[in-house]
Amino acid sequence: MTWQYNPQRGDITDPDTPIEQTSLGYDAYAYYGGDLIAESICKKNGPLLAAAPDMLAVLKSMQSVDDDPMANGDPRRVKLLAAIRKAEGGQ
Repeated sequence: MTWQYNPQRGDITDPDTPIEQTSLGYDAYAYYGGDLIAESICKKNGPLLAAAPDMLAVLKSMQSVDDDPMANGDPRRVKLLAAIRKAEGGQ
């Protein structure tokens, strides 16, 4: 998944999500250049939001490393796992 930020329009799109030309919303898909994720994004937050899927993938890969220096009691590991839960809709 690659989200893209367009600072001129202030939106984030997913150009990798396919959509049928006959589908409802295809005009918007064509206009934005992909599936619209968010709009009216503050310019300073756009790049961060567009990178969110990539950052989540890295965090998830870090939690499964066997020789992880962040042992279970490490506060950084607790924060890492909490961030993953939050990104996936948990608390």
